[in-house]
Amino acid sequence: MNLDFSKLEGFVTQQLTDFNVPSMSITVVKGEEAIYSKCFGYKDLENKLPPDENTVYAIASLSKAMTATCVGILVDEGKLSWDEPVTNYLPEFRMDDDFATKNITLRDMLSHNSGLPRHDMAWYNKKECDTTANLVERIRYLKLNKSPRSLYEYNNFMFMAAGYVIERVTGVPWDKFIVERLFKPLGMNSSSAVAKGLSGAENKALPYKPIKNSLGDTTLTKYLNFDGMGSCGTVNSTISDMAKWASMNLLGGTYKGKTILSKKAIKEIHTPNAVQRAMPTIPEIPIICYGLGWGVRAYRGHSNLVHAGGIDGFSTYISLLPNSNVGIVVLANVVGTNAHFAVANTFKDFMFGLPEKDWAAHMKNDAQKMLDEITKKNDAVIAARKSDTMPLKPLESYVGTYEHKGYGKVEIDLKDGKLHMSFNGMSAELTHSNYDTFDVDLFDEAVTFLIPVRFFLDRVGDVSQLHVDFEPALGGEMIEFVKV
Repeated sequence: MNLDFSKLEGFVTQQLTDFNVPSMSITVVKGEEAIYSKCFGYKDLENKLPPDENTVYAIASLSKAMTATCVGILVDEGKLSWDEPVTNYLPEFRMDDDFATKNITLRDMLSHNSGLPRHDMAWYNKKECDTTANLVERIRYLKLNKSPRSLYEYNNFMFMAAGYVIERVTGVPWDKFIVERLFKPLGMNSSSAVAKGLSGAENKALPYKPIKNSLGDTTLTKYLNFDGMGSCGTVNSTISDMAKWASMNLLGGTYKGKTILSKKAIKEIHTPNAVQRAMPTIPEIPIICYGLGWGVRAYRGHSNLVHAGGIDGFSTYISLLPNSNVGIVVLANVVGTNAHFAVANTFKDFMFGLPEKDWAAHMKNDAQKMLDEITKKNDAVIAARKSDTMPLKPLESYVGTYEHKGYGKVEIDLKDGKLHMSFNGMSAELTHSNYDTFDVDLFDEAVTFLIPVRFFLDRVGDVSQLHVDFEPALGGEMIEFVKV
């Protein structure tokens, strides 16, 4: 494949400007070789420091395929099975459903087939993530919204629990197992699986986020430490290292003469296990499935293994086309962008001589649709407000600590005559809506995102519960916190 990728560099530079991306690092592999690697923009905007091939980024959910690979290594060794109940390896594992508890397998966990919705607010913590053991314990208190194995539903908790299975079976924590059994054999010497591997790296990309409700300007944010959830997305890596990871997957589990896992195991990982929703707005991607840690798709007539990642300060994407032994990795140091999708698809079209499509315009349109949907939901919350109503109790009555065994604690305080809500290191003022219902914009997102918060009284008229709409997939059923 003899292509002049420099023809696309002006396009990439333009996307950094149009999408307000501080930096983007790209590598393209063919078989065992990186045939193109280039870094754009600045890893540090203030000091105008450019990234290079060894600049470390958080790759977020690109880690999931690596966790599945770690499981595959142990399947090869006869220590794990894709299809045995997880309780065989993790006896204390429980879900809010007896059938799920007794029957959920590693295959179900790694293909998002557990029936458990995301419940991400039960682990996402701006202070410090809980331990893996405690997070596994929380799963039993999180409500399912589907029957197990009935429908694909993305879930981080299941990948975290799969990583904990690795630790229980081998006695080695996942973050050390992945270094010894995957990174070192592949020569991924700049990669790590804990927060300090990024924050402590000398050559690292700084994390950025859009300024709230701005036109796209960015500001520096903090590195997120969620080591307790490790195996769902805490890997940090570089385009130099990710090229090796991509090649190993393209070549059936082997790289530079070293076999990481068997062809049988990697075939299981790359094989569809769950069907995702259709995407009629993208005719170029007519089939969307999920394997074990990989999205399995069709892209303009080519088989395609993909995954995206997003966490505070970073957006990432990998796309492999195994029938042609080529792949592309794009790492960016801003959260919430679509630019990496536009770049990756444009590169694929260029490599295969496919008709040009304005992927940048398409991604901007998708972003606008998402913004419109959020605005619509916010408008509905605002429309529910009734200015002629008052809370049923004095504001002091609502102050206190409220607890849910799966989500943790919510604190309600009274400051300057206003109620404030604090949760997992995030806080915001409550806006009165009607009677004992309030609104809050708690999330550290690029746009305002209002959710309802509702207080309930007990039989004697004391405030006893707080209900918060933390999980939209439950269809309006709120998470119930009890006042302690």
